[in-house]
Amino acid sequence: VVGCYSVNDKLKFQSFVRQHEKFIIKPVGGNCGHGVQIMSLENEVASSSFFDEIISQGPFVVEELIAQGKEMASLHPQSINSVRVSTFVLGGTVQIIAAVLRIGKGTSVVDNAGSGGMYASVDTEHGIIQTGARTYTDQHYNIHPDTETQIVGFRLPQWDEALSLVRQMALKEEGSTLVAWDIAYSERGWLMVEGNAVGSWDVLQSNLQVGLKPRLFMLMDRYFDSN
Repeated sequence: VVGCYSVNDKLKFQSFVRQHEKFIIKPVGGNCGHGVQIMSLENEVASSSFFDEIISQGPFVVEELIAQGKEMASLHPQSINSVRVSTFVLGGTVQIIAAVLRIGKGTSVVDNAGSGGMYASVDTEHGIIQTGARTYTDQHYNIHPDTETQIVGFRLPQWDEALSLVRQMALKEEGSTLVAWDIAYSERGWLMVEGNAVGSWDVLQSNLQVGLKPRLFMLMDRYFDSN
């Protein structure tokens, strides 16, 4: 991943493009997957003019493409189907608050519900999908409409390794307390996609129709009592 925040990052961007024939580009200030694209630039001249155009619209990041593992690709191969895991660090211990699987739909390369994707709740202990998926337009699916893969009961691969990764990330930066992590299962195992300061609490709660506010407030009370 390379962050491009000003015109001074042009050489860094061009070096990245030379190493990656195709890549993901994300606007730093974006949300819900808006503005995320898969790009391919033919040559140095194309990368130079592309950079000048995009940086004029604001900072962005470029990332290498993730080669999705076949287990997760069975849900929707066009997008990386990521898992959002919300964590709260209390006394050096990582509390897993909730997790949700995000799944792409149609020809979309992103899985965000805000860009037409769907989401389903995850049993955080066993890594099994415990609800059907729903969209922001309130469509419900037990079976994916494109791939006909069963969603309810779908078992996420190597879930123990996923939780281990999340716990390591949650403790990596001292002072980070509440973070919603997006992770993806690749051909090399679980990888971090990004961390989110807020994390769309609607997708964490709406499928099960169980509010998380009491647990979050309890954790916050314990946190402030100890600091």
